[in-house]
Amino acid sequence: VVRGSFKPLENPLDAIAAQEPFTVTLRVGVKDRTMRYLVVEDPIPAGCSVVDGSVDGAFASFSVERGRIVFRIQHEGDEAVYDLSYRLYPLHAGAYRLPPTAIGAPTSVEPSRVAPREKPFTVLVAGTNYRETYVRTPDELYQLGRRLQGRKDHDKALAPLEELLA
Repeated sequence: VVRGSFKPLENPLDAIAAQEPFTVTLRVGVKDRTMRYLVVEDPIPAGCSVVDGSVDGAFASFSVERGRIVFRIQHEGDEAVYDLSYRLYPLHAGAYRLPPTAIGAPTSVEPSRVAPREKPFTVLVAGTNYRETYVRTPDELYQLGRRLQGRKDHDKALAPLEELLA
């Protein structure tokens, strides 16, 4: 449920080494004041399992089902952002496909898909070194520039702030 102009930011994780748990974080923004309940279905990649006790966030309930984790959010009617997270444990090396996260009302026949299509996801053999590319979020760029500016390091503060405005 997204309205208005926005620029999505992605830090895709397309590969991870087997037996090295990692955290999945979802941030869901709701602007619809009439919506009372929201369901978020996040697919669990094949070859991975949710780490017991790792699910956290602002939700009324959740369930781990075959191939997905489902969060049920009770929305209070005002504009809000819900942070949801859990840890995944990659079990088996292999190449998999990851369907998009789905968000909708509990009564929706067809929930909205956050990403337009499936993405490849690779679980590498345990111990494999993998370096991913990370893109700073607008909040991170702003806070970094602000901290550097506060330290009177104006030259270094300029780079993240210019990247933010680019």
